[in-house]
Amino acid sequence: MGQTIRIAIILAFWLAVGQGVEAAGPPKARPVPRSPTDVFGMTNVWSMHLIVRPDDWQKMHPSRGGFSPGAPARSATPERKPRGGFGYDFEYVHAALEIEGSVFKDIALRFKGNSSYATTSSILRRPFKIDLDRYVEGQAWAGLKKLVLNNNVMDPSASREALSYALYRAAGVPAPRTAFVRLTLTVPGKYDREVVGLYTLIEAVDRTFLKDHFGKGRGMLLKPERVGPLDYLGEQWSAYEPRYRPKATASPRAQNRLIDLTRLIHLADDSRFDKDIGKFLDVDRFTRYLAATVLLSSLDSFSGIGHNYYLYLDPKTDRFVILPWDLDHSFGALLMFSSATELVELSIRQPWAGHNALVERLLRNEKVFAAYRGHMERLLETAFTAEGVKRDATAIRAVVGPIKEEEKRAAEKRADNMSLWALGMMFNKALTVETFADRRIAAVRNQLAGKSKGAILRAFNPAGGFGPGMVGLVRPVLKATDRDGDGKLSLEEARAGAVALFKACDRAGKGELDRKALETGLASLLPHPPGAAPAAQRGPAGMLTRVVLFRAGKDGKLTEKSLVAAVEQHFSRHRDGEGRLDEIKLAEAFRSLSPQASRKQPEKAPRDRPRKEGGK
Repeated sequence: MGQTIRIAIILAFWLAVGQGVEAAGPPKARPVPRSPTDVFGMTNVWSMHLIVRPDDWQKMHPSRGGFSPGAPARSATPERKPRGGFGYDFEYVHAALEIEGSVFKDIALRFKGNSSYATTSSILRRPFKIDLDRYVEGQAWAGLKKLVLNNNVMDPSASREALSYALYRAAGVPAPRTAFVRLTLTVPGKYDREVVGLYTLIEAVDRTFLKDHFGKGRGMLLKPERVGPLDYLGEQWSAYEPRYRPKATASPRAQNRLIDLTRLIHLADDSRFDKDIGKFLDVDRFTRYLAATVLLSSLDSFSGIGHNYYLYLDPKTDRFVILPWDLDHSFGALLMFSSATELVELSIRQPWAGHNALVERLLRNEKVFAAYRGHMERLLETAFTAEGVKRDATAIRAVVGPIKEEEKRAAEKRADNMSLWALGMMFNKALTVETFADRRIAAVRNQLAGKSKGAILRAFNPAGGFGPGMVGLVRPVLKATDRDGDGKLSLEEARAGAVALFKACDRAGKGELDRKALETGLASLLPHPPGAAPAAQRGPAGMLTRVVLFRAGKDGKLTEKSLVAAVEQHFSRHRDGEGRLDEIKLAEAFRSLSPQASRKQPEKAPRDRPRKEGGK
């Protein structure tokens, strides 16, 4: 088909869509927003309508990714490439968008998210990302070129993100603004102005955002995934790029700046760390970020499990700043590792989950701790009060309640698969935001007054990301098997480790292990948090037992020979150019162990590189 004909068809489609949208416009006119200030507000609600061609709607669905991401099933391109910690290859497609009667006829649309997509992949209310000027340069709505629509699947109150981002802004942290969206969808032949439901509109962290907050938007912006909190990965940028994920090609100087920061955090002695950390990190902004994060007991964060944050190198100061992101598990709502009571009582002195070198080292400095404590005390007197949270949560309920009811009726009529929906709700046995705030404020005040030390979490930080057996395993395994102490595993060391593991579990000397024997042995060997009994690792031990038996067992039994053979096989798949496994390669090997990852995948396509600085 000739280029001229193709363009004519596309234009005709958008014109037809646009006319249909305008004819079916909203019954009530609203003032047209002129700037982002007009768009965002804690109780602002906007009506949006998406129109997508049927073939593009199908193309949007990922062909790879999930809880066990593997290689892409289609070639990686700027439109379809692995995104996020779960490795989904969400593809941008052409679509049309109406917002309160204003029509945008050629926008870029894709799904987004990790768990928020995984738990809604079989229902209609999935999270979206909209890029207004990807195909039409300069196209914007009230000055906004990108729109992030979060589906609140992990937060039945739909209020956590709005309330939490507001607290960060009150703390003096550059943080996105929010509003709400009632979303409808048209896919010709499938949906006709179908009610999708309630979304939270999140201000995108892009160059416009960075320019507004820092005066410039050209500094290095990173969105880390599958890496611990500012982990040091050695001296080669190639180890950092796929995990720290720069949003544009990073200059050599910016690359070195990040490597220098991580080296300082993890390798410098206390004297050097205290002297130099302020040269690399905006410590004042970080203590403000930390004060808000700890008040919210937000474990799904940098100080919790080490993700859901942006890292920005401010070109004006040459120092890094951490920016919050993805706050639907704030207000003590992430209960994978801790109880609701523990999150209410979370220690302000030791607020991390597992191990966080930066937070630990900073809070050992009494001057830094005093500044962090001061920010927390000010927030307790101003932006984080029981009365204020109750007032704002009540106001949000009033505007989102009718939309949620409409959404519920539409989902029931569609017979959406509520089993996966329920999977998303497993995180939602949390306290209401009002109850949490009331109890958390009292608990923090008791700690500030010296009446309580708070709860120290027993959770473990996954080294290098989630996956079977990843709960604190990578570094202990490396330490236990690295006989020559070079920080890497040779094939001989890996074999010896497998033999030692088998013998440690084969206490009866039978020469084979059934499920019970393997699980009991692993539970006794896995590292456990200080103060916790080895039984605390029964869950990870059971998970790892199923994986090992799946990979290396036969008829539900494991022998030393089959275990060594499996170790050799995985070693050969993940070894580096020197024929060894470092911590990063070992983490990759662990992540590949799950049964889902055993499905045969095509060869990996070359990874799409970030766009160059200055490009679109």
